[in-house]
Amino acid sequence: MIARLVSLPTLFLTLLSIFTLSIAFLQTAEKLPAITQPVFLRSKTIQIIEKQRYNVFGSTYKVKLDNTHYSLISVNSLNVGKSYIVSGELSEYSNLDLKTSEDSSYIRYNLSNGIYGKIDKVKIESSLVSCSLHCLVQSQTENLKINISKVYDHYYCKFFYDYLNLLQIDKCQNMVGWATGLTIGGGESFSKDYLDLTKNLNLTHLLVVSGFQVSIFAAWIEVGLLRSSVSKKFRLLLAFSALFLFAMIVGFEPPVLRAILSLVISQQILFWFGRKLSPFYSLIYSGLLLLLFNPWWLYSYSFWLSFTTSVGLVIAYNQEYILLNSKKWWKEIIISSIVALVFSLPLVIDLNNGINLTGLVGNIIIGPIIPLLTFLNLFALVPLVGYFFAFLAMHLQAFIIYLTYLLSGLSVYVSFNSLNLIDKIIYYICVVLIIVLFQILTTKLNSFKIQNIYDNQPTRANSNSQTKT
Repeated sequence: MIARLVSLPTLFLTLLSIFTLSIAFLQTAEKLPAITQPVFLRSKTIQIIEKQRYNVFGSTYKVKLDNTHYSLISVNSLNVGKSYIVSGELSEYSNLDLKTSEDSSYIRYNLSNGIYGKIDKVKIESSLVSCSLHCLVQSQTENLKINISKVYDHYYCKFFYDYLNLLQIDKCQNMVGWATGLTIGGGESFSKDYLDLTKNLNLTHLLVVSGFQVSIFAAWIEVGLLRSSVSKKFRLLLAFSALFLFAMIVGFEPPVLRAILSLVISQQILFWFGRKLSPFYSLIYSGLLLLLFNPWWLYSYSFWLSFTTSVGLVIAYNQEYILLNSKKWWKEIIISSIVALVFSLPLVIDLNNGINLTGLVGNIIIGPIIPLLTFLNLFALVPLVGYFFAFLAMHLQAFIIYLTYLLSGLSVYVSFNSLNLIDKIIYYICVVLIIVLFQILTTKLNSFKIQNIYDNQPTRANSNSQTKT
């Protein structure tokens, strides 16, 4: 065990982690100016990069101005990919905002998404007709997401609408929200009251695309390409291109990028060096690459939730994803959901300044349903046969919606102060020790059972020979 801890690969990874984290901390400390003043914009060209969410003030967009990304709220409907001439007031984030602003956590969230300020008092003067290749790709990707959302809207708000009324589901958009959230990401379809309930019950992390969806997509790609006659190098190129397109559709979020990078790193090591990289090493390398790409992800709860839950699965199973081809896949799904909940608990407490005890029950019940529900909603996109899968998914989603409303009425919330770094380190050390001890005891118990079977074999043989005599 000691030899493994002081091995050259482990030592290199430890030094690389320290170096990367130090660089990330230094970059985030020096990136922002000390203080900024609002600047009035007049007839400036912006490009809509992404539609983020909708609120009572309008839609929030991620826009690009002079090669820098900003947040913009507009009551007008703006098309992703297109460019507009606007006037408004630009406020860039500063270190003073991070120290004094009440929205400092929201500012750090925006910074982790590459947004360095906001544009207020926006007035749209005109739109530009011309569209570059980058604009065309973004607009087509957004159209694809809209069309997928329309498919689910057709199922749950039109075709099965009367049946949903029999199930007493009064808001079909919550059905659409679960389907789109698990397949292409985003919670725009949910009603505001239901979205608030999921936040209060700490269930929002279940509504997004994660590494599990990436593993499903990667498995489908692998099955499809293995039957082709192209070379292995070309198959890898096609697979990585398909994963990149998948990330474009669902969004370049930390969980998606981390899962894709883990797959790419492990496959590249296997292809070029003929060695299989352990899931733990590929996970660490992918996290370090993400921090080098965007150091502000140090302050992203999405990044750390994805990272810690994946570490938990690697420690518990020595793999990052659930093996659905296993004979006991249902058992793996239940245990992995509990492991993910345990490893994400300190971050959930930090994020919500406490923990909802009924929400923990909801996570334990709903978590194992998510993989099956994801499969059903993905197959629901297949023409004709999709109606059958949508019908099955509808019942599971109805159960989840019923359970959410039930648990919200029984809500028991316990407030906590924010956990400091020492508290989190102690917590994770205890959890890892418990898992390792459990694995050791399980291994010894299995070896004891095997030894008993082996010891009893001669006795059975002798008894059989005596019986024949």
